[in-house]
Amino acid sequence: LTKQAVLQQTRIYLLENKPFAANQAVFQQRRLFAGSEEKALAGFLGSLSRFLGSELPEAKRNESYRLVTLIEAIEGVPEISPIDRYLISRAWQSLGFDGKASSQLETALANCTETYWRERLLFELAIQHQRHRDYQEAIRCYQHLARGGNLETATTAKIQILEAQLELRQFSEAIATGRELLAAKLAPEQKKSVL
Repeated sequence: LTKQAVLQQTRIYLLENKPFAANQAVFQQRRLFAGSEEKALAGFLGSLSRFLGSELPEAKRNESYRLVTLIEAIEGVPEISPIDRYLISRAWQSLGFDGKASSQLETALANCTETYWRERLLFELAIQHQRHRDYQEAIRCYQHLARGGNLETATTAKIQILEAQLELRQFSEAIATGRELLAAKLAPEQKKSVL
């Protein structure tokens, strides 16, 4: 296996929420990374895997110190891919640093050209804004997604816009958004959330 193949396999496991498999993938091939420029990235992915897979509070706390050190070693590197930035964002969020998580999502989004990843990153950023009650910014993100070509993504984004408008007490806008959604063909559970 090449270093890039091991890193890609580890990323896939992390994206599938399989931290034990991710850690095993990078740990078994750790000799490949000795003295290489990818060593810090491999260390980060392994540390994130162990942190996410830790069930014991003391183990999680110990791994969190390593994880922060490794994130700080790689987050300023301009060549970090949008997917790695997304994983750095997840790490910061898991550690309780939502501002740093949002910053990484914004950087990833600015450097991402693939439609699938742009939508995923934009959704994550919108969720971050919504979590912090920054509904106007959340609406702005969701509006970009609602204009996209994917019908399912657009519908989900419009439902989230409706929820944010209700939180902001923008009732006339919420009614208009709700009517637009009800005029579309919605799945029964989507229709329920609109009503």
